[in-house]
Amino acid sequence: MEQQFETLEVYTNLAKKIISKFAPTFYIGLRKELLSNDEAISDIASAIMMADWKWDANRKGHEGQSKTRYSYRNQCGIWAIKTYISSKYKKKNQYSNPVSLHDYSGSFCRFWARVTGSRCPCCLCHISLVGLFIVLCIFSY
Repeated sequence: MEQQFETLEVYTNLAKKIISKFAPTFYIGLRKELLSNDEAISDIASAIMMADWKWDANRKGHEGQSKTRYSYRNQCGIWAIKTYISSKYKKKNQYSNPVSLHDYSGSFCRFWARVTGSRCPCCLCHISLVGLFIVLCIFSY
């Protein structure tokens, strides 16, 4: 049995429909965010293409039930939306975590004492990289 695939335009339209239907169930504003992001639309369209490629009409689940191609496409589209959301939050949190300056070679406390001639205040031992950059810029002049 030969698989039949749709055109790119059909997959793109299906992705937009899946976004319109299921994105609002995750959080408000996700539909608009996804529909304005061509990369997100193409990722979801790609997931639907993969669904068509993987879908097997003869496959039965644990309870003997099978999925239609329509429902499997929707499920893969939902998984693609979840992947978009999780990768968005991973990127967002990647640079915002505070970094302990004691993780770097050399102690920030020794640096602080050498530059200012006083003890390092404890609150400066756990600042963000942006804070470190600001401190280094101030003392480099």
